[in-house]
Amino acid sequence: MSVIQSVFNTLKNVERCAVSVDGAAVHISSFSPKHAIYSSVAIECSGSGRSHVYLSQSVVAASGGCSRVEEAGGVLSFTQESRDMTIKQSVQPVEEDAEMERPARTYTSEISMKTGVFKKTVSLMRDSPGTLYLSNGSLHILSCGEESEDVIKIPAISISKEGTEKITVAASSLKCALPLIHFSDYVSISFNSEHLSLVLVFSKDVAHYSIVANAILD
Repeated sequence: MSVIQSVFNTLKNVERCAVSVDGAAVHISSFSPKHAIYSSVAIECSGSGRSHVYLSQSVVAASGGCSRVEEAGGVLSFTQESRDMTIKQSVQPVEEDAEMERPARTYTSEISMKTGVFKKTVSLMRDSPGTLYLSNGSLHILSCGEESEDVIKIPAISISKEGTEKITVAASSLKCALPLIHFSDYVSISFNSEHLSLVLVFSKDVAHYSIVANAILD
């Protein structure tokens, strides 16, 4: 599965997504009450650079196996080529001039970890919300159930900024990045008490993918 198809697959549970296409990359964003996703993927493409809103399920279905993306008049076209045939599928926009700007935020804690560490950590999390905080040079994730609580301690991290704030986010906001983990080199996580930013770092800038999760307040 390609990087761009994997990106679109992370949008399966979101009703709509905004997409713009220029001569260098496809830019994708989506918003839900739990988190926002921002991504850019370098692929053979062409378009006006204007953003439009599409139904996520339609984009996911049309993008399978694509090697080229085109946008003209708001219509997205995905081309899949093989030795025997060429398949081109198109998706109509449901809204024009979508907002794709990512708000600037200041985070009090910033860390990074290897992708294998992140994948194992997230797989151990409950489906309930998790509280993240730094303590004694390690990342801690507290997950509470009806009758018990789990604490995951991750010392295998690099800390750029160690703050004291905690944040509680939906486990699904972290897990939705898993389809792209094997493409990336490492994971960067920044947070304060209101937002958590998770960035997947890819070699040679083949893509950018980030999730900004909203805090779950008591």
